[in-house]
Amino acid sequence: MNQVPLALFSAVLPLIFIGMLTGVLAIFTWSKRRHANWTVEITLLLFFLFIWTFGYAAELSLEPLSRKLVMAQVQYIGITAVPFFWLTFALKFSGYGRWLTQKHVILLSVVPIVTLVLAITNQW
Repeated sequence: MNQVPLALFSAVLPLIFIGMLTGVLAIFTWSKRRHANWTVEITLLLFFLFIWTFGYAAELSLEPLSRKLVMAQVQYIGITAVPFFWLTFALKFSGYGRWLTQKHVILLSVVPIVTLVLAITNQW
């Protein structure tokens, strides 16, 4: 039976706790989406933080290198989405949601999408 080293356990346990916390907060904010116009953005931000956090915890705790590489790719889904939704949430929360036109959203999403495609296709 493989035993998890204490240093690894002490690094992964907080990540699992934070991941569960962001998941619960995402569900809570989604249930309150009718009360404010920015709840969709904060929910998506929390959801992608959840993916990033659990992907990193899995990367640290999995053994074969191939699984670690898969989890690194899963992390990039969250890594590339978090800044985008953080900005959209900040703009809507501060009252500048009118700047988020369809053209601006498309332009803002180009770099995260290209980064995600490059990270996932890195092995080829």
